[in-house]
Amino acid sequence: MSSIRAKKDLQASIQKKVVNLDDLPKEPFTEEALMKEWKIYGERLSSSGLMLMCSLMGMVEPKVHESKVHIELPNEGSKLSFDENKYDLVNYLRKKLDNYDIEVLIQVNEEITIKQTFDPREKLKHLNELNPNLELLCRTFALELKH
Repeated sequence: MSSIRAKKDLQASIQKKVVNLDDLPKEPFTEEALMKEWKIYGERLSSSGLMLMCSLMGMVEPKVHESKVHIELPNEGSKLSFDENKYDLVNYLRKKLDNYDIEVLIQVNEEITIKQTFDPREKLKHLNELNPNLELLCRTFALELKH
């Protein structure tokens, strides 16, 4: 008797429950709330070692129109990398913002230029452009910056 009940319980738990999408919450949210959760998720990716997705999220600023989140990426490769991890991001945002209508839409815009400095010489040049007093500081105190 108990084995029959256990078998029925197992079958009931295996059966897929159909969720009506219209019954899920669709609470309005602000762009600020989205950006807060966007940054928290990015930090979570960084701490778990998914640096590429974290970097992609950090280089774009999402634009919100109703429940659609629009982002622009600089090339198809970035789009493919983002798409691989988009499902988890969308689920996270849906739960945190209590809106199950959220979608992330990606557009490729190859005209986007990303200013990055890589080697120490380029970094020093960039810092000098931001603040010319850096060079004066180095001369005044006879500082040698290695590059």
